[in-house]
Amino acid sequence: MSLIAGIARLDGAPVAAMGSTGAAALTRMAARAGVRAPHPTIAACGEHAACLHEDRPLIEEGLSIVFDGRLDNRDDLARELAVDRNADDDALVLFAYRKWATAAVEHLLGDFAFAIWDAPRRQLYAARDVAGVRPFLYREGRGWLAWASEVDLLAACVDTLPAPNEGMAGEYLTGVITSRRDTLFEGIYRLPPAHALTASSHWVRTRCYWTPEPRTGIVYRTDGDYEAHLRDLLRASVSDRLRTTQAAGVMLSGGIDSSAVTVVGAHACRTATVPCPELRAYSVHDPQADEREHFEMLSRIADVRCEVVSSALPRPGQFRDETARDLDVQTFPQSPTLDRLRARVRRDGARVLLTGVGSDDWLGTSPLSLADLLRRGRIAALWRRMWRESKDDDFDGWPFTLKSVVWPLVPAPAKGIVRRIARRGRLPAWIRPEFAERIHLRERLACALAVDVEFPTYEQAHIWQSGRNGLRIHGVEATTRAGRRFGIDHAHPFLDRRVMEFGLALPADQRWRGGRPKDLLRRAMAADVPAAIAGRLTSPSGGHVVMQALDAELHGRELTASACEQRGWICASQLAALHARAHALYQSGNPSYTWPAWNAWSAVAMNLWLDAVTVVQ
Repeated sequence: MSLIAGIARLDGAPVAAMGSTGAAALTRMAARAGVRAPHPTIAACGEHAACLHEDRPLIEEGLSIVFDGRLDNRDDLARELAVDRNADDDALVLFAYRKWATAAVEHLLGDFAFAIWDAPRRQLYAARDVAGVRPFLYREGRGWLAWASEVDLLAACVDTLPAPNEGMAGEYLTGVITSRRDTLFEGIYRLPPAHALTASSHWVRTRCYWTPEPRTGIVYRTDGDYEAHLRDLLRASVSDRLRTTQAAGVMLSGGIDSSAVTVVGAHACRTATVPCPELRAYSVHDPQADEREHFEMLSRIADVRCEVVSSALPRPGQFRDETARDLDVQTFPQSPTLDRLRARVRRDGARVLLTGVGSDDWLGTSPLSLADLLRRGRIAALWRRMWRESKDDDFDGWPFTLKSVVWPLVPAPAKGIVRRIARRGRLPAWIRPEFAERIHLRERLACALAVDVEFPTYEQAHIWQSGRNGLRIHGVEATTRAGRRFGIDHAHPFLDRRVMEFGLALPADQRWRGGRPKDLLRRAMAADVPAAIAGRLTSPSGGHVVMQALDAELHGRELTASACEQRGWICASQLAALHARAHALYQSGNPSYTWPAWNAWSAVAMNLWLDAVTVVQ
């Protein structure tokens, strides 16, 4: 994993002489990066650009590249380019750019973010992988464009600190993050997953370079064929992420996702089909969400050493310090425990940490599959599934279920009428109405319903939409950022493009069958994973972690979020009532505390961010 950054003077000005919008900005970035880039190299890329990289940037014949990530189709790429198959990943990308120019990224497979400065053309070309595992952010000014792996480097080190992006702040405060491009700073953008950027003196353009083929379905004669296909994909995606000569780790819980990754990875290491000599499991023991029985059972079956880390309470002020360091909202407050786990991984000498993230998104089901059953007239099957799901512990209730059945089939004009009638009261009570109106919050949140690819089923469309929404992207970026502080590369085999395409193309009865979501994955791993894990349908709630985070930051005080209130974003009394409700429900053991707790945390986290920005200013 490498932190990358750079700045290009698109107006032709000499980058060395332009201060905070030139090479001096990279010096400030290198100082701020700290442990994220312990030995950064700053290099001139001709007269008009400069870049920063953990290793020395590759510069050849007027082309310069900074690359973060891993290519998974190296052999195929080297053969197609007629170059040495032992060439480094960044060199392969540079060869691809020479041959295919700005279409180069369409030939790449893996987790990556890179930027190429083409000095003869005075043009920047950058791209990001399809799942957004490797972050890439950019900031455009008058005559220049800067880029970096993390937002604080662009906000605090280039030009002046940008103003807060109120529209994005509104999304964070509601807990519904729809934008895949915006950040909390005006004028700083993330390059969305599966997008490429091209910039010259005349324009800055982004384009989507990959979407799945919506009409391509997978139809096999037997269940065994589906299972074999998925096993082959998992072996390939896990092996590609174990391209290391050091021991690697896997975050092992008690569920089927991380268990599948563990057994596949352990087998690859034992049989020497990957360079990695050993896979070690790392698990968290949390008395309030105890999964020890399951992960210890799996570690014995897979014959992997399992290191157990006890959960940790946040120290007072911990999230304030993290927000000041990252200049980003701490959306997921699990860092006290997960940082302890990452520190253990680092101490053991591992640099790659596998996860089971993404399985729910791409191999799971969707409530809109109910609408597909109704549309096809399969009334008996619809009733059986609704009845079966109503018996589950995590059943969302009949109103939600019935809406999932009917709403997708309602014509668009009728939906518009219903939305206009229901317009009042749809926004959370703690959001100031005038703030919501100013930032067009309703319209922003409605983007969560938009689907940019036309699929044949409602279920496929919803899986595609949910698997790449703003909150998912932010979560993956936050995980990458946290790992970078420990020199650890979080790797997610289920976020492999091949797995994503396979999952989207599956028939509905492979995703859910007999009351079991992810039924195909459970069957495919049945020979290697204990039945108690393969058949496990529930997972512990992490809501108590949010309550611990609130307690650590508030120290028993009433939630006020004064910085947000001063800007006219929230109603403090409503927010305090929300927090009090969450606390009372939590103390009484009522599991419905989770929703108000998450919303209260969103306000606290946003307040911490505003305080951090004020300090930087």
